[in-house]
Amino acid sequence: MASFIRLRLCLRQCFDKSDQGNCDVSKTRPVVGRTSVNGANRYVKKTTVEIVGVIVGELTPLESDERKRAIQAAMTILGEGAASVSKLQEEEVDDEEAVFPPRVKIWMKQNDLSMEQLRQIFHFHGGAIEIIQLPGDNKKDKVIAAYILTGISNYLLSGEQRFDDAPARVLSERFAVYDSTNHAKYAKAGKEFVGSKEAGWTLTHQGLKHAATLIKGLS
Repeated sequence: MASFIRLRLCLRQCFDKSDQGNCDVSKTRPVVGRTSVNGANRYVKKTTVEIVGVIVGELTPLESDERKRAIQAAMTILGEGAASVSKLQEEEVDDEEAVFPPRVKIWMKQNDLSMEQLRQIFHFHGGAIEIIQLPGDNKKDKVIAAYILTGISNYLLSGEQRFDDAPARVLSERFAVYDSTNHAKYAKAGKEFVGSKEAGWTLTHQGLKHAATLIKGLS
């Protein structure tokens, strides 16, 4: 509650001309605020950067969940309604499966996959998914797995089978299986995904089934 009060006072200060010295940043697009001079209201200009600077200063010492609650409370106070937060970002949501796209739920049911099994490979946090294990017996298998699981991580979030090359390449580097000589050949070795580095990749039906096999293999 104290964080809400501090942020409310912060928002008021952002529109107070006497507080302009607290925001030592360059000017950008001005925002119109209101202040009182000798009992009369008049409008002054504050920049977006100046306002954000003060708010960020108040939010910095808070924990992540406190920041979210403070922002939502501030939006409510200002009559804007609660700030929009992705369902996967809400810490109150314990069951990520409840907010998966319908296609993902069908895929999980068809392949008899549980959230517990997904958590063996994926870490769900803050509206993002991090791959924490990379299955495979050799570099080639691991590179293919990196692409398939990158595609699945995007599939879990959006229900779309398309994914970009860069995240899969970065994942290969993170798990030390990137081979500049053979990487492109490995990436095109299977039938689990189709496309190109430039245009992006799309998981095939076979890729979705193989992903389920990879996940089950680690559970």
